[in-house]
Amino acid sequence: MVRLGTPEELETTASARIEMRAGEHFLLQSAGGGGFGDPHKRSGAALAHDIGEGYVSPAAAKRDYGQ
Repeated sequence: MVRLGTPEELETTASARIEMRAGEHFLLQSAGGGGFGDPHKRSGAALAHDIGEGYVSPAAAKRDYGQ
């Protein structure tokens, strides 16, 4: 989306060329990645960071990462 919060707000296609003016805003959304490697080998510190940032809940960490 471009020109967020204005009367000219526009939702674009997945691939578009839009000329932007200084001060205009846009929003880009994309899918998340599926990860890499065995989730049970993820370090406890990295998983704790992800929980702290809200990327994964403690319950999901236990279920999906075994930690």
